Amino acid sequence: MTKILDLESSKSQSAKASPIASPATMPDSIAWHRWLLPLQGAMAVNQPPLDRQAIEAELDSYAAGKTPVNRTKLLSCLRTHLDQAKAKLRESFYHSNDGAVYVGMHAWVIDILLQSLYAQTQKQCAGGDELALIAVGGYGRGEMAPFSDIDIMFLMPKKTILFLVQF
Repeated sequence: MTKILDLESSKSQSAKASPIASPATMPDSIAWHRWLLPLQGAMAVNQPPLDRQAIEAELDSYAAGKTPVNRTKLLSCLRTHLDQAKAKLRESFYHSNDGAVYVGMHAWVIDILLQSLYAQTQKQCAGGDELALIAVGGYGRGEMAPFSDIDIMFLMPKKTILFLVQF
């Protein structure tokens, strides 16, 4: 993939305005990229929409010793963060009316939540390194419309072990 923009210079330019950049604050060199590569365009000029470390710290606080995080608490935590991020994205969209930024930022939100979920899976399940999670469809292209489904594929070794089948 080609480099779209120097991240340091874009962050200093976008940090002065709102947390989500509008077309007016985007450098001319990436204006058209945000339509072809919405996720990369959003990542080039915006701060992450969620704090992955904070989410994982919250999930870790639910774990009791070696007992894994309760599934209900795990999903409730992720849902709360998803709802908060979607509300921020919706508010930003109402101000900027920029669909390319919205779909890119929404895909980034899903990336962070799935990374947190995958990290929890690896903590709870030995051998999770042999499992890959692959984004496909609109999500794989970095385009998450407001009510899109999340198309993902689990890639496992040809000879699966019982743990992966149970997962």
